[in-house]
Amino acid sequence: MDNLEQFIRDNREDFDTKTPSLKLWADLDKQLPPSPPQIQPSVQGPVAKRISLRRVLSIAAAVTLLIGFGVGIGFSLAPSANQQAVSLSDISAEYAEVEQYYATQVSNKLATLSTYEATTPEIKADLAELDQWMTDLQKELSIVPKSKEEAVINDIIDLYKTKVAILEKLLDSIQSSNQKNSNQNETVDI
Repeated sequence: MDNLEQFIRDNREDFDTKTPSLKLWADLDKQLPPSPPQIQPSVQGPVAKRISLRRVLSIAAAVTLLIGFGVGIGFSLAPSANQQAVSLSDISAEYAEVEQYYATQVSNKLATLSTYEATTPEIKADLAELDQWMTDLQKELSIVPKSKEEAVINDIIDLYKTKVAILEKLLDSIQSSNQKNSNQNETVDI
């Protein structure tokens, strides 16, 4: 063993209990070379993150799959375009009578209206739109659950009533204008 090692072992307790004075620490601090200046982070814009191509492709694939599933579910839940329209007579005999009554009313009013030459293309377009609504409601009746069936039937009946009311008002308007014209012609003749 070395003499230094022997000395340290013999005086170990003195090394553990005694502390150096502050003057000694100050002298040691003066002898040390000056510390390099600390680097302060510069205040610049945010550092751009690198995103790997693999991550971008995996996100794009996930989005594509979600959109694909959404479109597939949408097509499976959407009503098909070739649905068959269901008339009220297909539901019950009572509804068949109601439908027959309103269909007769509409056809009578249309026949009376056709005797006058006042049916304009706008009126025909409005009646065609009502017919389209009727077809849409009848198609909806074929797919609606039983609990909602009554509401659709009431909508169909209301549409029939509306069509009859429109035709009645139109006929009344035409008849009253014809009466005014005939009254004016009579007063002029006198």
